[in-house]
Amino acid sequence: MTSGPFRLCQNPLYASFILLLVPGLAVLLKSWAVLTASPVVWLAFKSCIGREYAEMRSAFGERYEQYRRATPELFPLRVGRRP
Repeated sequence: MTSGPFRLCQNPLYASFILLLVPGLAVLLKSWAVLTASPVVWLAFKSCIGREYAEMRSAFGERYEQYRRATPELFPLRVGRRP
């Protein structure tokens, strides 16, 4: 899938959790400690995502590699670029 949120970043679910949910919860709870969870979640993501990438590479081959090269991994900074 290369449309919708997947055209903006490879992992929109993880991105929304790290960029929106955790900071939103920190604001609601008025807690700087909760806000520190975002970098921790990002580190956990980076250490665990390799298995998912291997599965995708196995299932979709070169098409997946093209998508990975053209689409940001987590943070949707390059809006409008298509694989």
